[in-house]
Amino acid sequence: MPQLDVTTFSSQLFWLALSFAILYLILSRIALPKVAQIYEGRQATIGEKLSQASRYQEQAEELLTAYEAKLASARIEAHARYQSGVASVTTELARKQRHFHEALQARLRLEEHALHQEALGVRKDIQKASLDVAAALLKKLTSHAYAPKDLTSFREDS
Repeated sequence: MPQLDVTTFSSQLFWLALSFAILYLILSRIALPKVAQIYEGRQATIGEKLSQASRYQEQAEELLTAYEAKLASARIEAHARYQSGVASVTTELARKQRHFHEALQARLRLEEHALHQEALGVRKDIQKASLDVAAALLKKLTSHAYAPKDLTSFREDS
């Protein structure tokens, strides 16, 4: 094998050193700066994205705080409107109940008056009927005809 030949060691070592030096120069001057530039660009992009994400998160938190404040004020306003509506409905209901009660009381008074008038009329009819029955009864018992006026005066005397 030619690699193990001692006479070719010096030329092999020369070419090894020369190729290593050329490879080192190519890598250090061309390839590694490009890799370092790409790495730094990526680090800068990552840093920008992280700071942008942080800003977006702060904005989102501010928006959430504003949203929660608006939601709380909307709830307070809705509750106030609800209470106002309940109060107005309660007031209106009380007014209508009072009006209904007054109308019912007026109708009750009218009906009681009509019932009282009817009772007076029925009493007069009963009184007239009882006088007629008494006159007929006395006529049968005494064979004498009595006028209802006479029976009325007779009743008042007793």
